[in-house]
Amino acid sequence: MTKLAYIGGGSLFVPSILNGAAQIMRSSAIPYFLGISLYDIDREKAELMAAYGALE
Repeated sequence: MTKLAYIGGGSLFVPSILNGAAQIMRSSAIPYFLGISLYDIDREKAELMAAYGALE
């Protein structure tokens, strides 16, 4: 599993990063998993971005 830690995880750049990672994963011939950890001093913002990126 590849792991990514994003400092400032409550920023509005997070959706772009998540969409880019998803696009790369979809186009890859080799299946892999990506774990993303969001860190921000404003916990509510980080939780909002985590909810946005949650996969069901």
